[in-house]
Amino acid sequence: MGSLNDFADVERGRQEAFAQARTRWIGGAVKPLQRLGITADHITLAGLLLLIPYAWFFVSHPGLASLFLLTSILLDGVDGVYARVTGTATEGGALTDVCADHVGMIVTVLLVIHHGLANAVVAAYYAVIYVAVVALSVLQNYAGVPLQVVIRTKFPLYLLYAVWAFTGWNGFFALFAVFSVTMTINALQSFFRLKRHFSKIPPQPGPDSPLPS
Repeated sequence: MGSLNDFADVERGRQEAFAQARTRWIGGAVKPLQRLGITADHITLAGLLLLIPYAWFFVSHPGLASLFLLTSILLDGVDGVYARVTGTATEGGALTDVCADHVGMIVTVLLVIHHGLANAVVAAYYAVIYVAVVALSVLQNYAGVPLQVVIRTKFPLYLLYAVWAFTGWNGFFALFAVFSVTMTINALQSFFRLKRHFSKIPPQPGPDSPLPS
């Protein structure tokens, strides 16, 4: 049984080093929050709630919306640190973190579609294939199947929104088109690796299994 994350082996070492660095930098500052009864899940929820004003000001005040998004991203990095320094890190928390990590990306794509900033079909496909790649990558790691390097497109999307917010330049269609292709390749790689893995495992007994003779 592996871990609940969507990082390849070559990425995991860098991520772990970065996580340890964040713990050294801000661990002491956030630990006192434990006295207030705050949990890592509360910090995760606070980050998700900031996506509401982000969505509200997405077009009317994009500079302000960018600040809400940035704060949400920062909180997303704090919840794991808080769990480690308070000794409350669990696989359940890891699952919550994996799911919450990508909500901002989905919200951003939906807002781009809603406000007509990109082709709706291409943007929707990008969102679907993005979620598929994340889910398949987590399943690969959990099943112990070697994970190929996945092209990370969440932060380029956020950066592109900030560029649009402060300059008005719209590159969403190009990003969605290019990354839809690369992530489709990633999804197919994951699918066939998982299929080979699970094809070696006999079916588990279930309600449709034949009765023993």
